[in-house]
Amino acid sequence: MKKIEYRVEGIDAKNFNDEKSIREIKDFLSKIGLEGWELMGVVPTSQQKEGLGQNWFVTKKCILIFKKEIE
Repeated sequence: MKKIEYRVEGIDAKNFNDEKSIREIKDFLSKIGLEGWELMGVVPTSQQKEGLGQNWFVTKKCILIFKKEIE
């Protein structure tokens, strides 16, 4: 039977439009991919904001869930 190890990482989502931050995320994903980690899911976490009589949600962080097979 396969044995699976899991890894959970949080990344700051506020700068997703910033080229440097996106490059850092790509570099991180490439690095752990070389270690055998496979991205299984992304869970955005939100915070409710209010203003001008409206409510909306702002993504603050994303939780990345990875797995890899272990021997």
